[in-house]
Amino acid sequence: MITKRLKMFLRCSVKNIVLLCVLVILLILGSLMTDIPMEKRSDNTYHLDSYTSNISSSTVRNNHSTNFSVVRKSITVKNLNQKDLYSHPYNYINTPSKTCNHKGSKTDPFLLIIIKSNVRNMDNRIAIRSTWGNISDPSVRVVFLLGFSPFLEKFIRMEQSMYDDIIQEDFLDNYNNNTLKTIMGYNWSVNNCKNTKYLFFVDDDYLVNVRLLLDVFRKRLPSSIFTGCVWYNAKPNRNVRRKWYVSIKEYPDKHWPPYATGGSILMTYDYANKMKEGFKSIKPLYIDDVYLGIVAKKLNIPLTNDGRFHPYYNLGRIHQMYSIHNFQSPNRLVEDWKKLKSILKA
Repeated sequence: MITKRLKMFLRCSVKNIVLLCVLVILLILGSLMTDIPMEKRSDNTYHLDSYTSNISSSTVRNNHSTNFSVVRKSITVKNLNQKDLYSHPYNYINTPSKTCNHKGSKTDPFLLIIIKSNVRNMDNRIAIRSTWGNISDPSVRVVFLLGFSPFLEKFIRMEQSMYDDIIQEDFLDNYNNNTLKTIMGYNWSVNNCKNTKYLFFVDDDYLVNVRLLLDVFRKRLPSSIFTGCVWYNAKPNRNVRRKWYVSIKEYPDKHWPPYATGGSILMTYDYANKMKEGFKSIKPLYIDDVYLGIVAKKLNIPLTNDGRFHPYYNLGRIHQMYSIHNFQSPNRLVEDWKKLKSILKA
């Protein structure tokens, strides 16, 4: 009997190992593919008021297969009251069916949490869904923003059928396309959740104290706000070897406008709607949080600094914070979530 059970266990173990190896290989291949830059940065002048630019070649997913085609668009940026100049020419692959009233829910949420996630980070998304994103309060909804990967398409389809919380378009998912992902999030949320009060944009490596967010903003008087950890007088990085390099031709000014760290920001629906419309008239910049600051300045939207949107990971203060950044691993998030729950109960 023991020998028989041992053989069965070994067969199951080998099967699981094989499946895990296949998944790892697919993830590695997907990683290689999704690191191919799609929306390349232009070398033309980038001004807040008037400038001319070209959106370079963009690889987009074919609606019926994993083949790719190349589309080239030329855009001249003008004033906000003139014709739309950036059209965001991408198509939805997946969208949630019951998140907001317009998409099958009975009501729009008071707080819509919009999580920007790399298509490869399935482990982070699963960890979030089982920890701080597992919310029973119907006034809060959670969605994830993804780009496209041809190697992970079937996995994302399964994930969407299981959780129904993914917003995905057909641009390749890589770092240089984070701004496309952000624009996608604004477009979908504003168009489909018109009675939502607050939109909370956050990256998939944050731990979020949803209870504190609700406690504070439910008591807040209804007025427009765009808030986060705001940086002032930051300078563009001119070192060509650095990750966030921006040439003088791309952005000639010495300082960025004030901008909120893109990993964790909150705003009212009316400001989100204005930002969505502003995107149409201002060329995307690959650094998404800076781009939001540029658009906000153009629209005269003030940014409110709040230290409770913490850019670093400090678990000891999470009961006083809206969010903390970089939980390092899904297992760490699960363990720290248990600690946070015990702190909140105390």
